[in-house]
Amino acid sequence: MCQGKDETTSLIRRGKALLLLRRRNVASSSDEDCSSEDSSSTSAASCDSSAGSDDDKGKPRTAPKFVSEPSLRALKKASFKIDDPVEYSNKRQMSVAQERANALSIIPASFYCAYYLVTTVHWVPPEIVSEAQNALNGAGGKGPSDVNGCISSWVFPYLRYLPPPTVLAIGVGTILHTPASFLYHWKYCTDPNVPNKIDHWSRRLDQCLIHFTGALWSYGTSASLSYFTLNLLYNLDCIRLQCQPAIIPRRNQVRILLCVVLYTAPLVFMSNEFGEEGLLTFLRFWKVFLWGVFFFVAYPFGGWSHTMFHLVTISLPAILMSHAVANASDWTMNAAKCAAVSSSQSM
Repeated sequence: MCQGKDETTSLIRRGKALLLLRRRNVASSSDEDCSSEDSSSTSAASCDSSAGSDDDKGKPRTAPKFVSEPSLRALKKASFKIDDPVEYSNKRQMSVAQERANALSIIPASFYCAYYLVTTVHWVPPEIVSEAQNALNGAGGKGPSDVNGCISSWVFPYLRYLPPPTVLAIGVGTILHTPASFLYHWKYCTDPNVPNKIDHWSRRLDQCLIHFTGALWSYGTSASLSYFTLNLLYNLDCIRLQCQPAIIPRRNQVRILLCVVLYTAPLVFMSNEFGEEGLLTFLRFWKVFLWGVFFFVAYPFGGWSHTMFHLVTISLPAILMSHAVANASDWTMNAAKCAAVSSSQSM
């Protein structure tokens, strides 16, 4: 009987010793987690409090609360604040050639938009120009005097009429974002004196202009100043967060994704105005965009995947501008009349 009791007591003591040893191991691993790049503010606070100050060294300390390893992993996974920007940026470190390719691949969309905006006959369908020519030369037409707002400039020889405001918003937004992205990828991502690229001002500017472009694109897809104002307020709040000291990548990525959802949503919920064309534009846009997201997230080609993301998404402004032109028929007809007048005068 006594022997059984002694064995039970021995087992209890061994269990207590193992539990105490495990608690010590968890406490030491928590101290190591204080220096990890993905540690949260909650973890940092607990580490600071467990370390204590010099005045507390002589005081008895209570045993740390037991936290299982799965719980620690879940806590670290739920935190997206970066304590070490250098280490984070090294996860997707690219060569100079790859960063230069990123910079160059952002340019074509901007050049296309600039050409689109200053070349009237590029965005006015030829059949509309022919219809306008017949209207001007027909019995009911008044000839060139029937047209107002035409442009004749040696600086932009192919600009006959200003594009619709919705088209201007999409094109100008794309052009404004390009220099910031080019500067970030071409100069600062290849500069060895800039180790913490992830929180460099050029990267913050790049993402801020992504949000500003998204606000402009929301007007381009909706032609509504009220909807543009709502999107502008949201994106200004995103820009405010981009300017904060802490870098939180997951939050920033989710907000950029929501920005895309907001400026493409009118293509669907304004179906009474846009009809089937709006839904087709929505599907076409998201098909291209999700392909780009695949290259950005899955990284199938390593450091070249970011360049592929840029190349795949080149067509996005063109998709939205075509939609904006299709829903500005009166404006397009005036532009077609100016193009027809210019064509007849050059003959």
